[in-house]
Amino acid sequence: MNKKPNILCVDGKPSALFLLGIELTQSGYETITAENGDEALAILQRKRVDLVLLSTVMPKLSGYDVCEKIKKSYKTRHIPVVMIGDKDCKENRDKSIKAGADSFISRPFDWIELLNRVRILLKIHSEYG
Repeated sequence: MNKKPNILCVDGKPSALFLLGIELTQSGYETITAENGDEALAILQRKRVDLVLLSTVMPKLSGYDVCEKIKKSYKTRHIPVVMIGDKDCKENRDKSIKAGADSFISRPFDWIELLNRVRILLKIHSEYG
């Protein structure tokens, strides 16, 4: 029996988490949510997560800091991370890649594009991860 992929959505905005949860659930994914980086890192230690959607701007730890911690940990470094930024600029993309993100998408984003990135990264991870 194949399990649905678990996607951890991390954003300081509850409304953004709600929308991500609806769209991802309707697309066949299980979602777990966290409103800050500390909560996300704790979830990653206790639950199976197949991909992380991570806002760059959050309370406490920035998304960049959280991504670095995910990618430095032996237990979580294999998990694909998609950073979600509020601005589409070269600096945000560069900071995301330097932090270890596998992809970057800016708001407002196209849902089809986001879902395609999720699908592709999950496929790559399942085949080569």
